[in-house]
Order: sequence, then structure tokens, then C-alpha cells
Amino acid sequence: AASDVYKRQLVYNLKPLIESKYTICEFAKLIGIHRITLYKIFSRKMIPSIEILHKIFLGLGYDLKLTAQKV
Repeated sequence: AASDVYKRQLVYNLKPLIESKYTICEFAKLIGIHRITLYKIFSRKMIPSIEILHKIFLGLGYDLKLTAQKV
């Protein structure tokens, strides 16, 4: 689905920002998810859930807000 491609690309593009401040292991501990989960996401073997996306953004100091609109 298009939303899965978008989520994958979004997180993949955040990888350099995360790695400029933390190791993957440190960041995973910081946001409360298993490091293997982040490695799978960054190697494009796993599509992150909305909850994981939210944790990643919070870990980087951003609040992720989603809205739904009827089209």
C-alpha cells in the first residue's frame, strides 16, 4: 500500500539524523523498543507501526500528529 511505502521512506530518511546523535542501540533504549526492531526497519525488512513512528519522532524531540480527512 502507498501508506506503507511512505512510512518506510519516512523512517529510512530519519536514519542519518538518529545516527548523528546516537547509536542504534542507544536510540532504541531511549525510545523503548528493541534494537532489532530498528535494524529491521532501517534495512527495510519491517514496516513501522504508527506507534513506533511516534516513539521515533518523540525520541528526536518532535511530536507526531496525524489527522484523518474524508476525501
